[in-house]
Amino acid sequence: MKKIFTTLGLVAVAAAGYAQTIATNFTATDCNSASHTLFDKLDAGKTIVMVWVMPCGACDAATKNAYNAVQNYSAGHPGKVEYYLISDYGDDNCTDLQTYATAQGLDPAEISIFDNTGKVIDQANYGGNGMPHVVVASGTDHKIWYNEKNGSAAGIVDALNKATSVNDIAQQLSFSMNPNPVTNVLEIKYARTIGKVSILSVTGQLVKEFTFEGGKQNPTINMSKIPAGNYMIRVQDTDGRSGLQQIVKL
Repeated sequence: MKKIFTTLGLVAVAAAGYAQTIATNFTATDCNSASHTLFDKLDAGKTIVMVWVMPCGACDAATKNAYNAVQNYSAGHPGKVEYYLISDYGDDNCTDLQTYATAQGLDPAEISIFDNTGKVIDQANYGGNGMPHVVVASGTDHKIWYNEKNGSAAGIVDALNKATSVNDIAQQLSFSMNPNPVTNVLEIKYARTIGKVSILSVTGQLVKEFTFEGGKQNPTINMSKIPAGNYMIRVQDTDGRSGLQQIVKL
């Protein structure tokens, strides 16, 4: 019965937008059993596009508009944007959502799909329930750039351009790392005092964090116990500015 009433309600509010301008954090597990913490992703420089749906025809246009916008942008800016396809009320299973995604031309391997059990990713935190609902968020200030029902292609593209441009500027804090590749000890060099250094996976998940109370000039961090691979180093100074660079751990 929920499906019928939600679909009928969509007609009256399809063009509605929401006033929320700051994202609400969540930690959710996707259909591939990967954990995602929204603020960790945004702090790592990712732009996240969230699309709440139930598998139905009314969701098709916004679902594809958002996906095409992400794919087109990612072609020239790889690794900058992630797409979340989310069950609106948490009552659609992973198999149905994956089947729906494929039917709409979305590649399940290139997006994160959430059955949203328990409504962990709650639309109520983004203005209210209803679908399709598209949100674009980015930045260490966790800003929402787009928050609409039945999202338009032009609106989503414009939001992506603005969101990722702000991320690029924010990440130009100039610091150096030595050595890179690194085996044991990594030295961070920066003109101001550093409050925090984070080691992130290439998908934005926090691996390890070093906090320097009161700030520290040119700190060193021990990476000897970090498994070999590619990582991102995020540096945040005591004024709140942050920068991000890639490193190889041997």
